[in-house]
Amino acid sequence: MEAGAGDLDTRAERTKSAMKSMGPTVLAGAATTFGSTAFLAPCVLIFFVKFAYLMCVTIFASICTAMFFFCPLLAFAGPEGNDGDVMSLLGRVKPGGTAAKAAEAEMTDVAKVSTPLLSINA
Repeated sequence: MEAGAGDLDTRAERTKSAMKSMGPTVLAGAATTFGSTAFLAPCVLIFFVKFAYLMCVTIFASICTAMFFFCPLLAFAGPEGNDGDVMSLLGRVKPGGTAAKAAEAEMTDVAKVSTPLLSINA
């Protein structure tokens, strides 16, 4: 289930849903990649040992960044409501959309209120 399809409006609900639905898959992918490269560590050739070290460090740093930095960042400043919804964005961009109507209404309000600061009568 994607976040926009349900009734997940707050950042915390969306982050919790993402962690529930994608967290185990991401962790399993990291574990299998880490495990498969760990078999290269006892090799005799230095290239494979260094490659195993590089891959293990990369996977560890990636999973730590994803779980302990990116997810809290989304919970703090992630999308909320219709933010990130492509159809909502298209409604704002296309001519006659919500934002276009709001901008047009604002321009007519400004035109009604604005008066010249100096009026020179000749």
